[in-house]
Amino acid sequence: FICMEQHPHFPRFLAENAVIMKLSTSFEGSSLMSDTFSSASSCTRLVTGQKKLETCADDLRKVRIAAAVDIVDIEARDIVSERPNAQPIDVSGSVVLQNGFSGLMNDKFLCVSQAGDSDRFAVGSSLGNVYFLDSMGCSLLQVHAHDASIWDLAFREKYRFTTGSEDGTSVEWSCSNEKGDAQASLQCNARHTLGTDVYCVKYLHPNDPQTPLLTGGLYNSLMVRGRDGTKSYIRTQCSIQVIKSLPQSPTAIVGGGDGSLSLFDIGTNTLVKTLTDHQRKVPTLTVQDDNHFFSGSFDSTIRAWDCRAPGAVNTLTLKLKNYVTGLDVNNNHLAACVGENLYLWDVRKLNEVLGGFPQGWKGLSRGVCVQSASNLVVTASPDGYVRFWRFV
Repeated sequence: FICMEQHPHFPRFLAENAVIMKLSTSFEGSSLMSDTFSSASSCTRLVTGQKKLETCADDLRKVRIAAAVDIVDIEARDIVSERPNAQPIDVSGSVVLQNGFSGLMNDKFLCVSQAGDSDRFAVGSSLGNVYFLDSMGCSLLQVHAHDASIWDLAFREKYRFTTGSEDGTSVEWSCSNEKGDAQASLQCNARHTLGTDVYCVKYLHPNDPQTPLLTGGLYNSLMVRGRDGTKSYIRTQCSIQVIKSLPQSPTAIVGGGDGSLSLFDIGTNTLVKTLTDHQRKVPTLTVQDDNHFFSGSFDSTIRAWDCRAPGAVNTLTLKLKNYVTGLDVNNNHLAACVGENLYLWDVRKLNEVLGGFPQGWKGLSRGVCVQSASNLVVTASPDGYVRFWRFV
């Protein structure tokens, strides 16, 4: 019997002749957020099979465990020193929590994406589920896509999307919606193996039926899959944390595990420029238009970039109090996950925080989506909640 903590009703006679050991986890170094909450973002399933678990004393018996144990780091937190120039959050009521959604027990939310329509969202989870929600936080559909964490989602159409998973695959799916969302069936159209964790997936131009699919992760290569099924690989200098693209050009922007930003021409599969302004990994990017994008880093900064200059130029740097793990821009609004806090800016006035919400969730998350027209921000976090925020 394995118990993660002392239980008041555990029968004492079972423990009298038992060997009591303490289990601890050590999964740091491989997770997308390994610098911070290690495996807390993902419910890691440790299968011991028939391996022997040995104690240190020679006179104690060896025990065999043939079971699967779910190991979860509970409320893993980080202590980050406050930067003197960090921007304070306005808590005057400009951002309020409207609704929340929780999925299956112990399921943690890792990413959120707009799902084809402006009032429809998809959320990937640590148990391999995809939850479809409307803008009020009501469940539309739930499907099981992987037996491991889903790190990212990308939509080409309302019912055609791709998932990137911890199991080392990106899978293209389609949903049959003849009977509506509630009874839609999930069909696998193609499966691509990267060999290691797939952290990010992106259609270069989602509205183009011939657009290639870009896949990246722990492996130091960007996989490009054409609609004809052909695959090519672009070598990168480090792991790929996030992929975005410019709307009207073949340029893909890649955030690296070493803090670099790389611009690739997907038409020729060539590197255009490498930017090294960030000091630590870049888990999040968001594109405003063909000329501007933003990057967020574990160095606790958000950088604004102008692509009209050759290779892009850093035009503004926002210094914050915690890791920047999630960014999304829509029209005039930029939303960010900064530690466990929600920040909101007007992109026309980035030197002043428009609003926010401190301690909005537990754990670090890059799941954030903002909609200017409806004054809505959606966040998905590893505490198991999708939250719907309204701002004025």
